[in-house]
Amino acid sequence: MIKKIVLITSSTLLLLAANHQNIQMSAEEMFLKLKPKMSQMYAKMLPAIDKTKECIQNAKSKKDVLTCSQFMMKASDMKMLDENENKDISDKDLKDFEWNDKIKKKTLADLDKTKIQMQKMKICIDKSQDMQHLDSCMKKVGIER
Repeated sequence: MIKKIVLITSSTLLLLAANHQNIQMSAEEMFLKLKPKMSQMYAKMLPAIDKTKECIQNAKSKKDVLTCSQFMMKASDMKMLDENENKDISDKDLKDFEWNDKIKKKTLADLDKTKIQMQKMKICIDKSQDMQHLDSCMKKVGIER
């Protein structure tokens, strides 16, 4: 889920930048334009991972766990619910949602892995001057594109 959020957010930034340009933009121009936005996104997501992890660790019910995902959604500026919608989690949501100690342990481990990947990615984004440097940095730290 977390990887999907990051990919969706990054892709959205790329599409928005491309759509707001009447002229074609080179990969380098796109990188320079999006670099600060990507850095800000990762800066918001990293604390959200910690909040989500803490929330999941303290969750007492499936409903609590579902609520924990809102930290990540909010940080990625993705809203699951419209402001006017009922924010209660339905019985169907709870019924369809599988949660147990094994899934909890895997979810917490996945959050830890995702945080490490995001930290590496943010470092690469912040120190890279162009796409070539970004690709090189990502390879060095073990991140595949």
